Amino acid sequence: MALTEIERAEGFFLTGVSADVEEVYLGTHQCSVGPHHIAFDDNFSDPVVMRAFYDPDAYPTTPSNLIVGYIQFVQVLILGEPIPPGVFNEWWKSRTPYATKVRPSDRIKDKALDQTFVDFMDPWHANAIPLPWYALNGYMRNGVWPTPENYFAHPRPNGSLYRVAGRTGLSQVASIVSGVTADLMNASDVAAMIEGVKPLCEIPTLTGETREAYRIAIDHLTDNAVESDDPEDAPLLDGVDVTQMAAKVVGEFVLLTIPDAEDADEKFGPTLVIRFHSVSGSRKVVVHLVSEHDMTTTYAAVATQALWRIFEYLRDENKLADRHWKAALDARGRGRGGLERDPFKLKPSDLAVELKHTTMAVSSSGRTTRDAKVLSGFTWSAMLRYSDDTSLLECAAIRKPKLLEGFNLQLGLDAYLAARTTTKIDYPVDVSNFTMAAMRRENFAAGTKVNYL
Repeated sequence: MALTEIERAEGFFLTGVSADVEEVYLGTHQCSVGPHHIAFDDNFSDPVVMRAFYDPDAYPTTPSNLIVGYIQFVQVLILGEPIPPGVFNEWWKSRTPYATKVRPSDRIKDKALDQTFVDFMDPWHANAIPLPWYALNGYMRNGVWPTPENYFAHPRPNGSLYRVAGRTGLSQVASIVSGVTADLMNASDVAAMIEGVKPLCEIPTLTGETREAYRIAIDHLTDNAVESDDPEDAPLLDGVDVTQMAAKVVGEFVLLTIPDAEDADEKFGPTLVIRFHSVSGSRKVVVHLVSEHDMTTTYAAVATQALWRIFEYLRDENKLADRHWKAALDARGRGRGGLERDPFKLKPSDLAVELKHTTMAVSSSGRTTRDAKVLSGFTWSAMLRYSDDTSLLECAAIRKPKLLEGFNLQLGLDAYLAARTTTKIDYPVDVSNFTMAAMRRENFAAGTKVNYL
């Protein structure tokens, strides 16, 4: 079944993925390479979602008893220097045991592998999984135990596996659905912000409800004036189109920032904080309304603190250039104003932080890592920009995918196996890393849109 891309006003679609599904959504920006049909979706400002589908006809001689799936590795770099995942983002500590360590003598030669880690669930959850195919992360959302047999159908939350010469009705390709987040706020920050605050509304949901929580909230707040008993008062979202909103996901919460109704000069006003909440078997959508000031206060210094963690790591590893020392010691730095300024003195145009992804279609029996073989792969990067005004790191650009020229897969898999079998500490996984990518997303066009480099 041939894979065919289709372009429409709302984005790109792909046919030929499964006999049971006529077409699947790719994304808002298509940039395929080689046998990989790739697209990015920036309908939410965070996370940006990458989808890829591997065309198995590119390697028709693959043995018929093997499974094909995507495996993805990530490397965090600032100003070109690799750093551990937990230094950049505290809720990425679950990936720290997977990070490869390159000896100082080999660091320049093998810099592309230094601090590179498999993008997979934490070692505690992965303990019984021989190969970290990205699709298996999908059990974090749907509760299906991550054995390959559960992931040959399409769709699955984080992609599907493909068995060569598999039965009809299953996925005819390997695929991946991967979210990349630049936002350093986590779910506990949002929960603390709304703790003790009376909800704007609580909306009961019926059994079998398939709409996302944010869509239920939008529909309700478009039809009901929840803040007033006066039937003449307009609902909060009356006349507000989703394209005037900005949306991002933080853990279980969806944050919808809406236009400022009182100040036409201000693009954005308050934020709706939306989530599902279940009690005694009944589920409802709970919505809080948070002022722009409270949102700004919550965000303040989160990214700056990350930049200071990175600075201190590079300092301790003796990897700081003289200009970095000079910037940090400048009067506008830490000694004056605490953590209000970043230590690197970044310009608004600097794309200083790079989340470099290596995404590979890998064949294997699924029983061991030793027979794993890279069929084809590509690299791409999310480029982050820091703003002194907002104290935010935001995904400002995507470096377009390029065909993979070489990667030591076994080195990465050895790190995965070592962490999976020897890590004694329970590294709790932030499941939003995977569940956010599986959400149905509408075009909240007022948020940050990325450039493609």
